[in-house]
Amino acid sequence: MDQKPAQVPGERVVLLDMLVVVFWLQAVLAVAGTLTGLWLAVADGGRLDSLAVGLAVVALGIAALLWAFGRAIRRGKTWFRGPAITLELISIAAVISSWNDLDPLIAIAILATALAAGVLMFVPAVLTATTNPARGRGAYPSDE
Repeated sequence: MDQKPAQVPGERVVLLDMLVVVFWLQAVLAVAGTLTGLWLAVADGGRLDSLAVGLAVVALGIAALLWAFGRAIRRGKTWFRGPAITLELISIAAVISSWNDLDPLIAIAILATALAAGVLMFVPAVLTATTNPARGRGAYPSDE
């Protein structure tokens, strides 16, 4: 049973490029939200407390991870898919659970980008392009 290669060399899957844009948009939104939150914390009380700094560090870490996902796609790596799906599911759960506490525009932006990334990761063309070619050659043990 011969498997086709995941992607012809030199051929770009447009949906992969869309996924990169969504990941990078999420990263930019995370950085913008972090900077806005820090600015409001400083403007409000004149000092940063440990909670604001801790949340800023976590948000910047998530932004770095999202940026790394985009770079991994551009480089043809396949490691990003599992962590990206997990991060998008956590994002969706966090937004839905705190829907009433968030500004509607922010909640919709987070939810829309998370859903877009989640859907794009399961489109057959993206799955094919991001599946490790060794899986089709029997490099992984089969369930018997």
